[in-house]
Amino acid sequence: MRIQHSHFILAALLSVGLTLAPARFVTADTPPPDANAPTMPTVFTDASGTLKLVVHLQQGYADVGQFDVAVSGLGVYEGTIPTSQNNAHVEHLQGTVTAQASASDASAAPPATVKMEDIVDPTDLTANINIWINKTHYHLKTDNGSASDAATVVQQILPLLQAQDWNTLYPYMADQIRAQYTQAQFVQALNSQSGAGTTLVSLATSGPGQASVNPLGYAYYQQPIAEQTRAADGRTTTSTVNLYLVREDWAWHYASTDPAPNDPVIGEIEAGQS
Repeated sequence: MRIQHSHFILAALLSVGLTLAPARFVTADTPPPDANAPTMPTVFTDASGTLKLVVHLQQGYADVGQFDVAVSGLGVYEGTIPTSQNNAHVEHLQGTVTAQASASDASAAPPATVKMEDIVDPTDLTANINIWINKTHYHLKTDNGSASDAATVVQQILPLLQAQDWNTLYPYMADQIRAQYTQAQFVQALNSQSGAGTTLVSLATSGPGQASVNPLGYAYYQQPIAEQTRAADGRTTTSTVNLYLVREDWAWHYASTDPAPNDPVIGEIEAGQS
């Protein structure tokens, strides 16, 4: 059984290469909107992964300010918060409103007083905002990391993959994998999936990596990898795969890899639904 990774729908988004369309802002050159047309919400995820804000920010539309705020262990609350646009990028969320527990939330609770202060930037999905729910304070601060830091982590991971050093690789794995597998289980699973008759010759980066933020508000880094393998008959094959890192807990972690055909190592850790 392959080790599979599911981080909400992050793995699925990465594997199909979805990107986030820029938010639509109304300017003097923008035609008047259909005020009742639904808009695409913007998602901001705290660096800790325990707090998420989903909010409609397109000015001039009826659903502007509608939000869901989700707190791990507490639940999901829905409401509408006053918004104002500071410039073409920055939105201010400011106000105190009554929010309802989400009907889809199994732990639905009575209505709550929700207060928000500070700013979000939907163009790069950054936020530094204070949220109070029934006077309990939460601080949502995004951390999208840097491409240079991600590239450094890739260079640390590649030798471990080539050496099949699963024990040392384990701390680099994404939270969801480490939550599903102990280190011993992780090592055992990968050791049992070694590529019979095929030898991994080399792994190297193939061109620059790219940092992005997906529609769920998760920062990730995509790095093309050139992988050379040798079959039992001596034939060598070079394939290109994409290695993905995800930003979690203020650090870059190995999330998934697009598996190459007959890949004895990288293909053993694949994105999918567990």
